Parts: sequence; C-alpha cells; structure tokens
Amino acid sequence: MILFFFGPNDYLVSRKVYELKQRYLEKAGGDFNFLTLDGATLVPQDYLRQIMAMPLLSSSRLIVVENILKNKNKEVLEMVKNSLDKVSSSTVVLFVQKGDFDRRLGLFRALNRPKIAQEFKSIEPYKMPRFVTEEVEEKGGKIEKDAANLLSEFVGDDLWRLSNEIDKLLSFTGGIITSSDVETLVVKNITSNIFAMIDDLSRDLKGGALKHLDALLKSNEPPLRILSLINFQFRSIAQIKEAMEASSNQFAISKTTKLSPFQISKSFSLAKKFSFSRLSQVYSEIVRVDFEIKTGKIEDAEGLRDLVLAV
Repeated sequence: MILFFFGPNDYLVSRKVYELKQRYLEKAGGDFNFLTLDGATLVPQDYLRQIMAMPLLSSSRLIVVENILKNKNKEVLEMVKNSLDKVSSSTVVLFVQKGDFDRRLGLFRALNRPKIAQEFKSIEPYKMPRFVTEEVEEKGGKIEKDAANLLSEFVGDDLWRLSNEIDKLLSFTGGIITSSDVETLVVKNITSNIFAMIDDLSRDLKGGALKHLDALLKSNEPPLRILSLINFQFRSIAQIKEAMEASSNQFAISKTTKLSPFQISKSFSLAKKFSFSRLSQVYSEIVRVDFEIKTGKIEDAEGLRDLVLAV
C-alpha cells in the first residue's frame, strides 16, 4: 500500500504522520517492523529490499520515506516511481514531503493520486480563528471567540508555537481560555507590533511609530523581515480599501481578501484613514528603502526610520 502526505504546512503533515505511526505501533505491538528512510539520500538496493521484505512476528510493516522529491538523482526518482507496484501487500510505504518541491517530477505525478495522496496547505489567515478553536477543542478545552481571534493575531501562522501556547493556556486556565488569559500569557508576535506602529502613522504620531520601530529593532528582528511585514500590512490595508468600494460588510471583505475577520476589524478603520494616493506613496517609499538597504546605500535600521518619517 502506498500513501503520500505533502504540502507546505509542516505542522499538519508532521501531526498526520505521528497519528498514523502511533496507530500502527499500537496495532503491531512495537516498532520492530517500523522503518524511516531519508529519501534525499536513498540507496536504491536498500529501498528495494525493504519494500519487498515480509514482516517478522507481525502482519504488516510501515516504512516512512521522507523528502524523496528532494533527491537530486533522477535515476533514483525513476527507480522509486517504477517500483511503486512492487511494494509487498503486507507493507505500507508512506512518502512524506514537506515544503516546496518540483511538481513537474514524474514521481510526484505518480504519487499524487486519489486515495493515495493528501495535501496539507497553509491555513489562510481568515480561517485561523476557527482553526484555533478546533485545536483547543481537540485538546479538551474551550476558547472564547474574541480570545481565538486574539491568539491568531499574536501567534500568526506559526502552528508549532500555537500548539505550545494552547497547552500553556489550558494548563493555566483549567480549560476555558478568555481574551484576558491570552493578553496575560502570550507574547505578541512581530505583526502585532507593526500594526501598532502603522496605527500611530495613520494618526501622524511619528514619535510613537518610531518607538514601536525601536522596540522591534531591539528585539533582534532582522530589519529586512520588519520591512517585509510592513509591506504586507500596507498591502492588506490596500486590499481592504479596494474591497470596501464594493461592500462595507466586513465578512464579505474577509471572503474577498482572504484575510481573517479579526484582521479586517482591526484594519477597517486604517483603510478609511489611508487614501489611495498615500498608500501609493507608502509603496514607493518601501521600494526605495528596500533598494537602498540591499545596495548598501543606507544602513538597514536607518532606512526603516527614514521610511517611518517619510510616510
């Protein structure tokens, strides 16, 4: 039997693999017939021997082949593709592929078939609060709607951190998570601090915006990452402003822009404050600062301060 788990969502891929492995080990009574192979350095002879071997003291075997599509040897990829029908009927071979890869590869096309393949995509921002709620319920707890929105904002798309934060919150609260719990126990991520900086800029509070920027720089965040996230926030504001021309309904805007309802509610007023002409000016300044930093014409921290003062 062949299975194929793949996609950019490393957290969900890893969890699915763990769940399958635990079910197998429980049924098999141990890991004697369990094996993990590194697909990137796969040895053809070893692979063929393993997939055709019969289980010992058990009715089945489970072989996990990790990141085979990262293997640079085209002959190995072709060998694996041609041997898919040679897998013993008592063996399950699970191919696990995380991150990006070349989807034009023949092996990918051979594996990416119904009932065999399962893709784990990144979670779109507007779906994150619901995902948070489901994760909390999966762990036996409950979370208020506003708290789920807030936790989504604080953690962003880091699902590994989200899982750890939920464990911490449930341990502290005893099972029911409120907004106050999130505010008290979870450290805001960089996105929240950038939003506060842009909020100050919308009110022409340059001093406050510079204080937020200095705090970000002191937290050892790479300046180019800060610049990238500033660009993302302004792009989101522009998307919301454009969507507002068709509808003022925030749920409809969330569907159109693929941004979370919580992010829409927070950025809605900012979209009203920033005109299209000012947003165009901001984009021009971001491009200029990005170019000057990357070409060494200006120090990165100085460039970010210059950007804040220019917008």
